[in-house]
Order: sequence, then structure tokens, then C-alpha cells
Amino acid sequence: DAGVFLDFVYTGTMSTLALGRVRYGVMLREDGFVMDDGAVTRLGPERFVLTTTTANAGKVMQHLEFTRQVTRPELDVSLASVSEQWAQFSIAGPRALEIVERLLDPQYRNCFPASLPPQSYLVASVGNGVPARLFRISYSGERALEIADSSRGRVLAERQRVEAPVRASAASFRRSSRRNRTVLLSYWLAPARSYLWRVADGRTRRL
Repeated sequence: DAGVFLDFVYTGTMSTLALGRVRYGVMLREDGFVMDDGAVTRLGPERFVLTTTTANAGKVMQHLEFTRQVTRPELDVSLASVSEQWAQFSIAGPRALEIVERLLDPQYRNCFPASLPPQSYLVASVGNGVPARLFRISYSGERALEIADSSRGRVLAERQRVEAPVRASAASFRRSSRRNRTVLLSYWLAPARSYLWRVADGRTRRL
């Protein structure tokens, strides 16, 4: 029910948004007053990502949780804040496309920018494998884009002058469990079905 839920909190219709497309929206409080604005991107049939104004990110999350639990409890919706996992910034100006193309890893340069029409997004990677999403949603001109990348952990590590964390893998979980003699639990959430993995004694088991 994610699309129906977004139709309720935004003035525009988000449930009709096509996969890979982006739509600007104005969010209202339960009393009808304007609360925030931002972009809604459809990542999957029942999966969306929202951007908000920076100062209101926490308040918007509270408002969405209130709406889910109190105003529309009958809807089957899950919410997760990813503000700590993704950093997003704009690149605008006559050389925006050229600069962004240089940031992308080589395997994504051939399909850019032809595969990125206005109001859409592209899954890519930057900085030698850092997962990224490239959005063409800026409203300051035709040659304007936004990049969201998941390198926050690496940035924080560089500021603290420590070694950047390595991307987790099943093998690294098994090594950590064996070395520390602990049981690790890993979750994978999806619209249709979710999974839980248990890692102990160097072995992985799906529950």
C-alpha cells in the first residue's frame, strides 16, 4: 500500500509514478497545512525513496510514522530512515553532465546521459564501487543533477583519520563470528518476503 499511503500525505498522486521516475511533491500535515516538499522516486513496485528539506528530515519521519500508526493504520506500509546511509548533493551548471560523467565508474559512463531523461534516476557506482543513485531532478536548469551515494561511512572514517570500513560480505560475517565467538543476525527486508540469517561458528543459516 506504499503508493496509496504517499497519495494520502502528498498533494499530488504518487501511486501512478512509473518505475525509475521522479515526481515533485508537497507534503501536508493532518490538518491540511503545508509541512514540507521534496521529490519522490519509485525504486520498485512497492518501494519508494523520499527526499525532504534538510532541516525537516526528522519531523517528516515522525509525521509519516504518525500517519501510518494513527491516521491510516489499515495500510500495509513499512518506513525506514536512510538519512544516515546516503549523502545527497546537487551539481548544476553548464558543465554538470561532464563533471558527473567523470565521477561515475567506467561501466556506467557509456549509458550516461542518454539513459537519464529529466525526472528519472539511474543506479550506478562512484569512487571505485561505492553504490550510488544518480537523479535528474534539480530544478535550477536543464543541466542539473543530484547524486546520492552510500559513502558516509568512508567520509566519517577519513575525518577521524582511521581506516575506512570494508563492505560487509557473508565471508566477513563468518570470520567475525568465529573470531569473536558471537552470534550475528542479518536482516534482508523486501515487499513480498523478508529474511533473517544467523551466523554462528563460522556457518550461515537462513531462518
